[in-house]
Amino acid sequence: MKSFLLVLLAFGLAASTLADESPRAPGAAKPFVHPGLLHSRAELEFIQQKINTGQQPWQSAWEQLQADAGSSLAYTPKPFANVVRGVKNNPNIGSSDMSNDAAAAYAHALQWSLTQKKAHATKAIEILNAWATTLQSVSGHDARLLVGMDGVAFCNAAELIRHTSTEWRDEEQQRFEQMLRQVFYPVIEDFYPTANGNWDASMIQTMIAMGVFLDDRAMFDRAVNYYLHGAGNGSIRKYFNEFGECQESGRDQSHVQMGIGFLACACEMAWKQGVDLYGAADNRLALGFEYTAKYNLGQDVPYQSYRSVGDRYVYPTISRKGRGRFRPIYERGVHHYHDRMGLEMHYSRTVASKERPEGAHLQHMSWGTLLCHGLPVPTDSVPTDSVTVKPAGSGKKPAVLGHGAGLFKVGAQLAQDDFGNLNNWVVQIQERPGLAAAKVVARDHSLDCLLPGRGCTVWFKHKLSTRVAITYDVLCPTPEPAIQGLQPRDINNFWMASDPLDPDESLFDSNRYTGKFSSYDKIHGYYASTGGGGAGAANLTTRMRRYPREVDGKPAEHLALNDKDGKPDYLITPDKVMTVQLVAYDDVIQYIVDGKLIYQIARGDPIQVEGRDSEGQLTARTTVYDLDRIPVYREGYFGVRMVGTHHIYTNFQVYALEPEDGTETAQ
Repeated sequence: MKSFLLVLLAFGLAASTLADESPRAPGAAKPFVHPGLLHSRAELEFIQQKINTGQQPWQSAWEQLQADAGSSLAYTPKPFANVVRGVKNNPNIGSSDMSNDAAAAYAHALQWSLTQKKAHATKAIEILNAWATTLQSVSGHDARLLVGMDGVAFCNAAELIRHTSTEWRDEEQQRFEQMLRQVFYPVIEDFYPTANGNWDASMIQTMIAMGVFLDDRAMFDRAVNYYLHGAGNGSIRKYFNEFGECQESGRDQSHVQMGIGFLACACEMAWKQGVDLYGAADNRLALGFEYTAKYNLGQDVPYQSYRSVGDRYVYPTISRKGRGRFRPIYERGVHHYHDRMGLEMHYSRTVASKERPEGAHLQHMSWGTLLCHGLPVPTDSVPTDSVTVKPAGSGKKPAVLGHGAGLFKVGAQLAQDDFGNLNNWVVQIQERPGLAAAKVVARDHSLDCLLPGRGCTVWFKHKLSTRVAITYDVLCPTPEPAIQGLQPRDINNFWMASDPLDPDESLFDSNRYTGKFSSYDKIHGYYASTGGGGAGAANLTTRMRRYPREVDGKPAEHLALNDKDGKPDYLITPDKVMTVQLVAYDDVIQYIVDGKLIYQIARGDPIQVEGRDSEGQLTARTTVYDLDRIPVYREGYFGVRMVGTHHIYTNFQVYALEPEDGTETAQ
């Protein structure tokens, strides 16, 4: 059942605060950022620029928002003193009016923020004040769900108005705060552990929003802790199992998407405050997004019946009810997991593209295409400890061997990654149903890759230019107990790599590059491997190649050095940390392991060229490394590659290489 797999399974990401494992020390809390719920100032400025210049899909999404009834300046709020929402909204005493008004307040706050038209700020304030001066209670069977769904919209509207407009008077803001504390909070304070998980999820999002708006750290932390460790069905590990199935997947698909959307809002608001809930439980929410998107796109997913908290609900089979009817929740998930984190999110992106522009639903924070699509990811919006620039001399420097001696010296450290997260990496995992789950996780300052029976390539997202040395440490542990499809196997590397069609982007396209080794035969770049070691090890090849191996789908002649194949002194040692070094200095290309020069080439060296004849048989010939016929790759990307193994990577570094004599030569 654990064979369901994200095409890009990422996971264990840490952010500014790894909320999953790091309780906040007393007195250590930072002041809240404002506006700091779903939208930052920089994001709003980006969206405003897009709609001012009529760019798509923002323009059509903006027109969609403006056309909504709640967005009209003629809208009139209908506050109730005592709202009652019964089972399935029956009785409905002011419940629907409260939902409509919350959505309208948010719509006008957005329009004010994106146009600076005072009338929209005034309308949002009118709605907020109407409820703040009228509402005395929210009751009924579904009261907690109602406050959970509507409170987040009221708070986001209020947050935008308070921090971007001067029209809302202090005494009016205080009355609104009193409504949150005295009416809303008592309803949701203790959540609803035995209800279907979307109830808890709704309350988590509103409690986080209230905590930020009120600058109430205890309230904020209460919601964060419940998301991570709560006893109810809506906490992250109880709402989704290890392969992304939701507690409500056997109920219907609408409620599943409700819960996912609510939790994504909670995560985004926490993220704005430097707390990463998205990455909790090895990115469990991403698994939930992908599992649900895949099933609702008509594809099969595994299902196992598991009991809800208190054994209140048991759904024996996955539900087809509501299948294929998508809620407006996917743009937000795609923005975080794909745009920020570099995860593939294939099925979620497919849904987002299909539904774009993502519209509105009263139960959700709507207008996802307008507000989430294509948002820039500034370097200071994500944790910065993953790639740091340090002065020369920090860390263990690369070795200068072979052709490098007298030619170049090691210069400044350009970058390092201590794997506090996966922000700087793109992961491509081959889909192989029927095997144990794969994981690629940033954990304990290492990149931990567990790939039973399947291939995987992990790319460093930053392009490198020639005259660099790339180094890292890697451990290939022996699995205990044994796992099918897993053994200490070969280490593999690409560097100066790019896609021939689009050198800047297509290498990260997981439809084009699937994690299966043969899908990379068309790339341009250098490749080197060290064969597997230990009893029964598969793939004893220790080689260096210059790609591509195929052009237009046909085998191509390419540089291939393989005289170390199968030799014991040139194989990995299981359970031992090894240091790998890759060099690209103009025409000098080197592969070094544990200080031993395995392969190198330079202009004029004898080389072997491999290909296939007309019958598909392997051919090999010896020639000379001639730059006119075999030009140098002067820039590209670095990636590590694995198949059917467990590798743990640490101490990734990139150093500049400089001419030994200090004179610059033509590259």
